Amino acid sequence: MNWVLLSIVAMIMNFFALVFIRKLGKIVKPELLTGYIFSFLSLGLLFTNLGAAKSFIVPFNALLLLVLVGIMGSVVYLFLYKSISISPNPAYPVAIVSSSVVIVTLISSFVLGTSLGLVNFFGVLIAVIGIMILSLSD
Repeated sequence: MNWVLLSIVAMIMNFFALVFIRKLGKIVKPELLTGYIFSFLSLGLLFTNLGAAKSFIVPFNALLLLVLVGIMGSVVYLFLYKSISISPNPAYPVAIVSSSVVIVTLISSFVLGTSLGLVNFFGVLIAVIGIMILSLSD
């Protein structure tokens, strides 16, 4: 599969997950919800990757980054789930969190040297304007 198809499948699964999270956020506290979701996710990934990985050993510097990313991911989803459960529309916090694509695009061009052409620049600008309009509408 190419990256576009993989991304589309991930987007569809994310849509369903976030809609379910909105419903779950009314029943289960976001802190508990985050813990359960990450526990099930960890077990699922462990079992699906057991056969694919030759070794689970990673270099020490990678292990530190993995721990840091895990902590940041937990904070992101804890705050996202909490905001989804109390926002007037679950799309609003998702749009704000998804605006990280803007930051990633800009930082990637400066730090990683990826290309940022005129079309990409206007796409980032339109995304920022859209997120601002969506966030300010209520």
